[in-house]
Amino acid sequence: MLQLKGVNLVISGYAGGGAERPTYESVAAHQHKHAESVLVYYDPARISYRSLATAFYFAHDPTQTDRQGPDVGASYRSAAFFNNQEEAKILWELRDSIDLSGTFPDPVATEITPLDSFFPAEAEHQDYYRSHTYEPYIRRVSKPKVDKLRKKFPGLVKPQS
Repeated sequence: MLQLKGVNLVISGYAGGGAERPTYESVAAHQHKHAESVLVYYDPARISYRSLATAFYFAHDPTQTDRQGPDVGASYRSAAFFNNQEEAKILWELRDSIDLSGTFPDPVATEITPLDSFFPAEAEHQDYYRSHTYEPYIRRVSKPKVDKLRKKFPGLVKPQS
């Protein structure tokens, strides 16, 4: 999401699992119901919530339940957390529109729920894409997602640096 114009800060973390204080290890071990998530700070004068949500749906596989590529488990489910009813409405409208369009061969499985709490991940997990550019996982899994986003929404994406 940091690749999008108008996005100022993205914090990696965990959401959707209740009030416990999760860690990367506890989430990876499925000790909680938290999903790996990001908290996005953006300038609504430069990018709308609808554009952010659209990019979210296309930046990953929203048809996967408890999985994203090689990563398996509830912490990898497709989940969108909203702060208010307007955000919820946009998320549901987009989900329904994507389903009706036939863009994906399977129905969108994205969980849409209120944000109850967000816990920032440990420092080593922040800005992971940029700080681990040459790791095999980033090159095989993350970079193709970023490239797909750049190709699908060239007007929304910041120039490459």
